[in-house]
Amino acid sequence: MPSVYLGNLFGIASLLKLAEIIFLLIVVAVAEAGDFPPLFGGSHLSQFFLGAGICVGYLIINLCLLVSYAIGHTGTQRSALELFLYIVGFILFLSLSISVFVKSSDIYNIYHLKTKLIVEGCFLLMTAVCQLLDAIFNWRRDPLQ
Repeated sequence: MPSVYLGNLFGIASLLKLAEIIFLLIVVAVAEAGDFPPLFGGSHLSQFFLGAGICVGYLIINLCLLVSYAIGHTGTQRSALELFLYIVGFILFLSLSISVFVKSSDIYNIYHLKTKLIVEGCFLLMTAVCQLLDAIFNWRRDPLQ
């Protein structure tokens, strides 16, 4: 039975994953809150499910990676799969944040909805930056650290 090693949770990779988890939870909470339906950058239901699927999918991936770091299994770090996940995640979150910002610029009279979309876009952009930093730090990190 694996034991919990909390030393891995204070590394750069774990802290970036924790930041991504917090940002994604805020994005999902803001998207679901309010009087207006959740949009994720579009008015169609398919665009909402695409945005929600990206956020929840990467939320699950980051939670699983954080738990695997906590139990001491760091074999996935510096792997090509993790690098691929972060690069694809960076592209997806960047494009999702851009579409949310574009949608917020089309709204003129509903200030609550515009503010909601701007907050979503900012946290999606911060998640994209965390994905890129996580890819850079994990790939350039010394495996003995």
